[in-house]
Amino acid sequence: MLHLAAITAPFYPRLAELGEFAEVQPEDMPQDYQTLLAHDDHMTVT
Repeated sequence: MLHLAAITAPFYPRLAELGEFAEVQPEDMPQDYQTLLAHDDHMTVT
């Protein structure tokens, strides 16, 4: 699993500069968000 600090470090040396984040389980998301976000596929391929 990739940690947020690892992927943001080149842009935000201090994670606190970016903001606060909390993990949300898919079942706690509205259905539309689940469809977009709750999957194991790559999200940046265009």
